[in-house]
Amino acid sequence: MTATPPPIVCEWNGESFVPLKRFGPLCDRHYVVGETYPLVVQEQRSRASHNHYFAALHEAWANLPEVLAERFATVREAVVTVYTAKSQSLRAMGKADFQASKDAVLGIVSEMVGTTPAELRREAGRAA
Repeated sequence: MTATPPPIVCEWNGESFVPLKRFGPLCDRHYVVGETYPLVVQEQRSRASHNHYFAALHEAWANLPEVLAERFATVREAVVTVYTAKSQSLRAMGKADFQASKDAVLGIVSEMVGTTPAELRREAGRAA
C-alpha cells in the first residue's frame, strides 16, 4: 500500500463485505489479495450542520472588530505565517472530526467578535 486510499463503499451480502463494482480498480491499486484490513464505519455528518458552520463563520467574519479585520487583511513587515488547511468537505472529514473542528473554530471566532458560541449559532440560524 502506498497512499491512504479514499473510503471504499462496500455492501454486506450476509457473509462478507464486498466493494461496489466502481471501487474495484481502487481496491486493486491499494490492497493485496489475501491480506486482511480493518473495516471502520465512517458516520456522515449532516449537510445542515455543515451549512450552519459556514454561515456562523461568515457571520463572525462580517462582525470582526476593526483591529482584527485589519490584522487579517494583509501580511505586514517581514513576518509570514503559513497555515495548512485541512479540507472540511463532507467527503474529507467525518462527523466526529468535523464537530470537533466546528466547535473549536466557532469558539475562537465568537471570542474574536465579542460574543459566545451559542449566540453566534443563534445568529447564524437566523441568517440561514
